[in-house]
Amino acid sequence: MTTIIGVQYEDSCIIASDSRVAEGGKVYTHPEMVKAVERGSYIIGGAGDYRALQVVLHGWQPPIVTAKAKTNLYEFVINKVAPSLKTTLSEAGIEFTKSSDNSDDKFELSLIIGINGVLFEIDSDFAVAMSD
Repeated sequence: MTTIIGVQYEDSCIIASDSRVAEGGKVYTHPEMVKAVERGSYIIGGAGDYRALQVVLHGWQPPIVTAKAKTNLYEFVINKVAPSLKTTLSEAGIEFTKSSDNSDDKFELSLIIGINGVLFEIDSDFAVAMSD
């Protein structure tokens, strides 16, 4: 089980995560196997399908945060960030509908993304949420 925490401050945010990976009944720990990264204006952390998380953390090129995007980051994440994530994962061969909702083989990915100090949560269905 992954632990990932996002803390929203008045004008900044922090994301922290554990550093262990459990996959296929094995547990891995290595400094290169991170679950949170900083990339330009973004900090990104996540849990769930580890291959999908690897693609997001190490292969995804987040959209550039323009001056217009800064005026409404929520809409920017809905209209630019989430679709960009989905496209990158699809191009990497990640299957979003692996099995039925009741199966252990169900696609699961939960991301916490900080952009310019504001936290957003993106779930497996690419819905975007915020919390005070």
